[in-house]
Amino acid sequence: MITNGKKRQPVVYGTYKFRDRDPILGKTWALIESVGLTANEIHEATGVSTSTLRNWKPKGKTMRPTFCCINAVARACGKTLVFVDSRKAPTD
Repeated sequence: MITNGKKRQPVVYGTYKFRDRDPILGKTWALIESVGLTANEIHEATGVSTSTLRNWKPKGKTMRPTFCCINAVARACGKTLVFVDSRKAPTD
């Protein structure tokens, strides 16, 4: 990320910590593989570029994907992202 010619570090919030790559990348890639769609099929359904999708693979270059791309791919795979109240204890 470059702003005014100076490199800035992205903000990493205390409630969402990870060391290297955002864990959503692994979860999203596993979803893609489980439904059997190709990068070209996802691109055609979402507009997310095939190079972006390749960079989500394990050892890819993407570190922090955008929410809109993750959401678009999840929807193309037949899934919906939801928010769960993590402040409540599980009932099971």
